Amino acid sequence: MPHFEQLTPRHVIRKAFEAGIIGNGQAWMDALDARNKMSHTCDFAKFEAVIADIRAHWLEIMGEWHERLLSEALNDDA
Repeated sequence: MPHFEQLTPRHVIRKAFEAGIIGNGQAWMDALDARNKMSHTCDFAKFEAVIADIRAHWLEIMGEWHERLLSEALNDDA
């Protein structure tokens, strides 16, 4: 029987970073940790803190990744 690696969001982020698909792997891990905290809380103050972190840190890395995907898609179509 073939052995499959554990497929978790943390594993996917690690592999994407290793493959050069995303940059700043730690920022992506931090975003995942914040997402995990948010899925288990109803605390409005924590929610506001994560929103501030998204604006300050993760919006930029997600925008960079989006631009890269668009660029690759356009190059594939050419």
